[in-house]
Amino acid sequence: MKDLPFSVYDFFAYLASGFVVLLIGGYAFDIDALPEKDASSVLLLAWVVTAYVTGHVVAHLSGSVIENGLVRERLGSSATFFASVLGWRRVLFRSYLEPLPGRVIERVLSRANTSPDASLFFHCWAVAKRDPVAFGRMNTFLNLYGFARNIAMACALGVMLLTAGALRPFLDGGSPDARKQWLIVPIAVIGLVMFYRYLKFLRLYAVELYVTYAEQEPG
Repeated sequence: MKDLPFSVYDFFAYLASGFVVLLIGGYAFDIDALPEKDASSVLLLAWVVTAYVTGHVVAHLSGSVIENGLVRERLGSSATFFASVLGWRRVLFRSYLEPLPGRVIERVLSRANTSPDASLFFHCWAVAKRDPVAFGRMNTFLNLYGFARNIAMACALGVMLLTAGALRPFLDGGSPDARKQWLIVPIAVIGLVMFYRYLKFLRLYAVELYVTYAEQEPG
């Protein structure tokens, strides 16, 4: 494994989501691009590189659409964990938006001597990363939430590809492809589940960071 050119994050965040989009897109448009069992190493390498590049595109989209557009602008950044949130966000995303324990909030704000804003996260991160155990756990949660976020985006793209593929026969005067229409539902469900998994691991990352910061001795 140490000789592989890809890190754990490369696999979780890029390769997996890239393969998902390529496989769904190939099926949606009836493209038989899967390498055969005895495919040459060059073809296999081309597949891996294509999936890796596609995964980077998916990651860029998921960062812009899901992380920045939906979570930060609609649900709130990690500063949201310092106060109760009401309304539709509380109903749909209760587990993600649950405030940190009061004692943790008190210790973090007292030690940082600032309000819960974006700068607080970076300040706490700079301190918490000095703890190797906590930083290792944070990196694990980072890999997991990056994977879940990108797979959620890949599923969203897959739904669009399947919809276009299912409607192609209809545009040519035939009937929509029922097999592809039925596949849209499970892909959408998987995408929704992975979005909630993304929120779970994103919260665990923030909780690990703030609790570590709160419990470290000033130094």
